[in-house]
Amino acid sequence: MTDPAGHGEGAVAAPAAPLAPGPAKVEGNDWKSLDTTPLEGFEPRLRATVVVPYYQAPDALALTLAGLERQSYPRHLFEVIVVD
Repeated sequence: MTDPAGHGEGAVAAPAAPLAPGPAKVEGNDWKSLDTTPLEGFEPRLRATVVVPYYQAPDALALTLAGLERQSYPRHLFEVIVVD
């Protein structure tokens, strides 16, 4: 018999890769405690997508979109999807 991945019964799974250290713990929502790259040294390369759920709240949507528009992330790497 074969498993869904197509390996035979005697197949042995490869050992799992060691886990990277977990994210730093933030106590009391004090994000200043994290070691971050200064903004002037940060060069974004990854695309970012923000999905905004929306249902009958035009004022809240306007505030959310205004806040997202003010982000410093490069516009060519950033997209917003509003889902009604």
